[in-house]
Amino acid sequence: MTVALNVNGTVFNYPQENDDNWGAVATAWATAVTAGMLQKAGGAFALAAEVDFGASFGVASAYYKSRTANLATSGQLRFARSDVFAWRNQANSANLDLGVNASDELTFNGAAIQSALSVSDTAKIDLTLAASVLSATIVAGSLQNVDIDASAAIAVSKLAAVSASRALASDASGFVIASAVTATELGFVSGVTSAIQTQIDSKQGTGNYITALTGDVTATGPGSAAATIANSAIDNAKVAAAAAIAVSKLAATTASRALASDASGFVTASSVTATELEFVSGVTSAIQTQLDARVLKTGDTMTGVLVLPSAPSASNPALVFDGGLTTGIFSNNSSSFSLAANGISRLTIGSGSTTSTQPIRNSDGTAGNPSVTFSASNSTGMFLNAANVLGFSAGGSSRLLISSTALSSLVSFRSSNGTVASPGIQFSSDAQTGFFRANTDVIGISTNNIHVAGFSSAGLLLNGSTSGTTTLTTGATTTSYTLTLPSAAPSVGGQVLSATTGGVASWINAPTPAYTAPSVQRFTSGSGTYTTPAGVVYIRVKMVGAGGGGFGANGSATSGGTGGNTTFGSSLLTTTGGVGASGVLSPGGGGTATLNAPALGSRFPGAEGNGGQQTTPSAGTLTGGSGGGTPFGGAGRSGANAAGGNAQVNTGSGGGGAGSIGNQNSGAGGGAGAFIEAIIPSPSATYAYAVGAGGAAGGGVTAGGAGAAGYIEVTEFRQ
Repeated sequence: MTVALNVNGTVFNYPQENDDNWGAVATAWATAVTAGMLQKAGGAFALAAEVDFGASFGVASAYYKSRTANLATSGQLRFARSDVFAWRNQANSANLDLGVNASDELTFNGAAIQSALSVSDTAKIDLTLAASVLSATIVAGSLQNVDIDASAAIAVSKLAAVSASRALASDASGFVIASAVTATELGFVSGVTSAIQTQIDSKQGTGNYITALTGDVTATGPGSAAATIANSAIDNAKVAAAAAIAVSKLAATTASRALASDASGFVTASSVTATELEFVSGVTSAIQTQLDARVLKTGDTMTGVLVLPSAPSASNPALVFDGGLTTGIFSNNSSSFSLAANGISRLTIGSGSTTSTQPIRNSDGTAGNPSVTFSASNSTGMFLNAANVLGFSAGGSSRLLISSTALSSLVSFRSSNGTVASPGIQFSSDAQTGFFRANTDVIGISTNNIHVAGFSSAGLLLNGSTSGTTTLTTGATTTSYTLTLPSAAPSVGGQVLSATTGGVASWINAPTPAYTAPSVQRFTSGSGTYTTPAGVVYIRVKMVGAGGGGFGANGSATSGGTGGNTTFGSSLLTTTGGVGASGVLSPGGGGTATLNAPALGSRFPGAEGNGGQQTTPSAGTLTGGSGGGTPFGGAGRSGANAAGGNAQVNTGSGGGGAGSIGNQNSGAGGGAGAFIEAIIPSPSATYAYAVGAGGAAGGGVTAGGAGAAGYIEVTEFRQ
């Protein structure tokens, strides 16, 4: 009983097991399926209706195109300028279009998005929008003290000018004004240390003066007078404790000497010079004790801590070298120290990090001896693998190479498993798109936090919605096609998809392909070109070289001729002809075979002909040798005091040798051509061929048999 199968709207009553007269229906169904099938090679696939892919899966493609002319040449969605995106409005009353206008401006609902912008003024800012330019002006008189930054540092020249060269004061309202005091008069106040009026009131008034001075110092007046200190009037008690008598008032001693007290307690010059005394400046304890505790410049050993001066800088290091006082070591905190060169800090070593302001140049190193290593392993680190190639080694072996163009790992690269939201392998401009480990032996692909697809040992896994329709573009055509996939899985194993002309796909049982009987072409002579018929997927070639001729007998006997070579595809397949017999005991040798790729098969050398018989005094009639045979049979028979038999036509076998009477030797048989049987998959469109001619019969009173011509048989197999 047949099964009704719908292919693109046409119903075919497809036969089941044991049905008869099914050939025409099966052929019509197979033709309809082939014509309506979406093929990997692309081409036209016009749908008669929309395709609904169901609610579970979607369609993935490198890009999607509109059918409008003058499309964009890149991007995943490629549209012409007149194309739009459209959404339905909330009220479900109209569409909302997103497109591009003739000025290449993005528009929404027909209005350029840029023109939809609006601005509004504030009490202090006047905003003006002209085309795409926005200008802002501060409103006059609107700024207040709170609007001015505390650290604005407004230049004095920005204030309104007052009277020139006057001292400034504040008026009754607290504003700055020019006072009556000139700048010159204000300058006289410089250097005053206390209230001026208080100092004036404490001075001697006008007209008051001393008329006489008595005591240790005497003077007379009024008017100018000379005061005189009485001799021996000044003793120690008369000198004030804070008199600070100048040293120059003392009697001079030896110049430029340190002073000491003599035996009487008076100041005297010592043997120590003033220069030598200056060396004692700054000494904080016994000099000899300090000297004994110090190390010599050469040949001495220091123990303990070396303390360098505090508060140094890069331009004034605490520890320097003779060649440059601005190059050395300094530290300005308790947790780090720095190296300076020519007054500039170059390297800082701290408790938590080391910072360099200059490139650190190491030796190139090798994978086994890196130039940058670690204390726990001196065979693990970084090295220069080649010019502009940075290498990383582990355990003395190169593991990772980084150049200006590539990152090359010499071991397996392992990333984190990752998740849909944060893939283990991401992209710098999109951290939510990439690859992650979805499950055991499953690679997941996510885009925008969505698990869209993956790969497992079973193949490609699609994730997400497959409902609705999608546009597929194949080849160079701009025609778009919509295909709706079924929402359910196949009901039984082995089913395939079949689509209607409207693009609606459904699961059907896999069709049984129609059998096409192989065809055969045969070539029996000459040369030419074999043409592979359309639809042929492989060919089988059977071929044989031509046979050699048999030797003659009974006087004036001559050798048989050598058979010609048979070839297919120039040097692809070659079978040489058998050699003609050249005497009673010299039968013809068989041909040789050559088989080259892509041909696959077997090759056999040709059979040697059989030898004739030599005469003896008691010999009667002698029989010639038979020709060599091939898988096609037909070897020339041996003659019994008669001519040798000719080999059967196109068998490639050798001709028979002639028989003789008792006083003559009989002739040997000719050799057979070589034989090949081979398969040629995916054959070329054409092959040159040549069929070898049979070897001529040997001459004599009794002639030998002729060798058979070669043969080519090509069997053609279709899908």
